[in-house]
Amino acid sequence: MNLIIRILCIFIINKTKRKATRAYLLSKSQYYKDALKVLNKALNKKYIHYDLIISLGDRCQVSRQMRLNHLQFKSYPFDWLLNDNISNLQNLFKEDFNNFLDRDDLVITEKNETNLVVYNKRTQYKHLHDFEYDTIDKDYNIVKEKFLRRFERLKNHIANAKTVLFVYRDDKCSSADIIEFYNKLCEYYKNQSLTFYWLTCKKDEYKIKITQIDANVFHITCDLDAYHGKDKTRKWEGNEKLYKELFQTTALSYEGWLRELIKND
Repeated sequence: MNLIIRILCIFIINKTKRKATRAYLLSKSQYYKDALKVLNKALNKKYIHYDLIISLGDRCQVSRQMRLNHLQFKSYPFDWLLNDNISNLQNLFKEDFNNFLDRDDLVITEKNETNLVVYNKRTQYKHLHDFEYDTIDKDYNIVKEKFLRRFERLKNHIANAKTVLFVYRDDKCSSADIIEFYNKLCEYYKNQSLTFYWLTCKKDEYKIKITQIDANVFHITCDLDAYHGKDKTRKWEGNEKLYKELFQTTALSYEGWLRELIKND
C-alpha cells in the first residue's frame, strides 16, 4: 500500500503538495487497514460481539485503550473527562444529561501552558482538555455544542443497538454501587441487552482477575496503570498488555462496525 501511494505521488510536481498528498493518503490507508481488521473480527464467531461498546470513564485511560483495541472510534461524552464518584455519573443518566454544561457551574481550577482545567461544581466533572484559551467564555459555546453532539450520539447509538458493553474504571466504589448503577441502566434501556465491565486497579497484580458480581456485571482487577515493555507508557495511558489481554475476545458486531466506521453523525 505504501509503495503504491509513493508511486502515485511521483506525478505531483509541486514538492509541498506532493508531500501533503502522500501524508493524507497514508493516513487514510491506515484508516482502511484498521477498518478491515475490525470487520474481520466482526465476522469471526470466536469473538463476543457487541453492537456498541462505550467508555464511561472515569478517566481518559479507558477510552484510549478501547481505541487501541479497535473497540471504539467515535467520541462519546465521558471519554476524556475526570470524575471519581459513581453517583455523579448515575445522576447524569437519571437526568437524561440535561444542563450538563451550564456556564454558572464552571470554574477554572488550573491554568496550563496550552489549556485550562475546568471544574463543574454541579456534576463534579473535570474538563482536562476542552478549554484551550485563557478564559472559559472564549471556548464555552464550542465546548457546549461538542458535548450536546456527543450526548445525542450516545443516546441515538444506544437506542439503535441490541447489545451494549459499558466499560467503567473506578478504584473507590463498591460492588453494591456498581450493581445499583447497572440496574438503573437496565431500567433506562429496557430494549437493550447490557453488559458492564467494572475495572479496578490493583497495584503489582499482573494477572487479570475477573469476578462476576451480578448478571452481566463483571469486576476486573489488575495493575491497569503499570508500565510494561521497552517503551514505558505514562500512567494515564494504561498497561497496553493487560488491556489487550482483557479485550482479546471482545469485538464490535457487524452492525457496530458499520455505525462506528461508516456512518457520520
